Amino acid sequence: MKVSRPTPKWIRRFFTVLFVLAFFPPVAGSTIIWSYSIPGITALSVSESGDYIGIGCQDGFYYIFDTWGTLTGSGRAPSSVVSLDITNMGEILIGTEEEFIFCTRYGTPVSMFSSYPVINVSVSSDGTFSLVCSQGNLYINQEKA
Repeated sequence: MKVSRPTPKWIRRFFTVLFVLAFFPPVAGSTIIWSYSIPGITALSVSESGDYIGIGCQDGFYYIFDTWGTLTGSGRAPSSVVSLDITNMGEILIGTEEEFIFCTRYGTPVSMFSSYPVINVSVSSDGTFSLVCSQGNLYINQEKA
């Protein structure tokens, strides 16, 4: 019996980018769908479905956009955003220099936990599992249904 392993997220994103570039190559005169000027971006994530985009900044601000560039939510963490990940429903997991924070798609914090400085965060596409890697611990979280 052959056991299949899930494809790592970065491989799926890489092939998605290749697919998009194949059909919409970046050439002079191409149309930019939307753009925002956001200073100090330190983290970026696109949901697996492509419906939401999360951006984190050095000053602690974070932003949640939908595919069409509509700002659906925002907020400010107490310190610089070092990593973030976003679910297919737009919920966002933010890792900062002091803690990790889980927020709704509107940017409202739902829960937070102080920890060593966070190195990286990851959340499942449905938001039920999350991983947080800090300098001192690996946190594995499961949302109760």
